[in-house]
Amino acid sequence: MNRLMRILFAPCAALCFTLALAPCARAQEGDEFKAEAAQFLASHEPQLRQADHPGKRLYLLLNLTPAAMYAGDAGKAAAYAQELTALGVKLKSSPGFGPSLYGDATHVGNLVLGRLALLGGDVGKAKEHLLAAGRVPGSPTLMSFGPNMLLASELIERGERDAAVAYLDLCAKFWQKEGGKIEGWKGVIREGGMPNFGANLGYKLLTWRFAE
Repeated sequence: MNRLMRILFAPCAALCFTLALAPCARAQEGDEFKAEAAQFLASHEPQLRQADHPGKRLYLLLNLTPAAMYAGDAGKAAAYAQELTALGVKLKSSPGFGPSLYGDATHVGNLVLGRLALLGGDVGKAKEHLLAAGRVPGSPTLMSFGPNMLLASELIERGERDAAVAYLDLCAKFWQKEGGKIEGWKGVIREGGMPNFGANLGYKLLTWRFAE
């Protein structure tokens, strides 16, 4: 089990570092980006259908779930997100990698479910999922690069500033290498502005663009 997890997750830190150079997620949701996401689904879903190991399915779903969201397939994105979060809970006690698996799966799954809720007009449910995404023990990538801020930023645009601040307070518990960003972002939010979240608009939700 441990050996398999090392094989599956060793590339994550390198992939997330690459994402630091990626443009923000919201700027890429045109037709070409949507087609890219759909192509990723078509190319990688056969692997999911053949995968029977929970760790392998979780690894694949970390990419397929946000890709389905960006492809515009809300039904598939919701189903994948629900399976992803369930697998995170199932593998939470796995020796060595359990908390990290749970952290990444819970973070990504809830961000996708929250964004789908927001797109469907359910702001309350979106806020619930945002906070659930922040209630994680972290993972190597989350602790190094921080949380994804896309859903939080979209809630800020709808005036839900308290939810975004509460999310950042939760994320501060695992992101201790943030160099003062959290307090800076919270200050801008409280003053009525929109922080420059930079690459944190793409972290964890754009890893599929760099997957093999």
